[in-house]
Amino acid sequence: MDKVTLTYAIFVFLISVFSVILALKTLFKKILIKSLNTSECKKNKLYQHKKMVTTILRIILATYIIVVLVFILIPSIIDLPRIFTGNYEISMCTIQDSYEYKTDLWVHLITDKGKNINLMVLDRSYEQDKQYLVYYLPHIKYGTLVPI
Repeated sequence: MDKVTLTYAIFVFLISVFSVILALKTLFKKILIKSLNTSECKKNKLYQHKKMVTTILRIILATYIIVVLVFILIPSIIDLPRIFTGNYEISMCTIQDSYEYKTDLWVHLITDKGKNINLMVLDRSYEQDKQYLVYYLPHIKYGTLVPI
């Protein structure tokens, strides 16, 4: 795998850890409204409905933490040993199709054994229906395409 993809994977992992720590810290604060960055007038209105506002904020924070844990942190933790040892999954694949979601480029690949793989790649210089040697992290779905 190329260093840019590995750096990106580690960066996403560290930012996710940092954001979950901040969310957990905020979740367990006793008074959430006090820490808001807003005017005193708006804070007074929120204090009138303190219990409802606090409950809604805690539900939002808990949902965020669960989603980040399930979709980013746990897969990243599983793939961290692969990143540090260089023991990536390697397959001969053919690109079926690709699509761009916001700034991410996702490719759908089929291995020689017929297995479907969906990966996020950072390189856009590839051709559809051409074979590539693919190095990838199977749980966080980041990969590098190497032309044959």
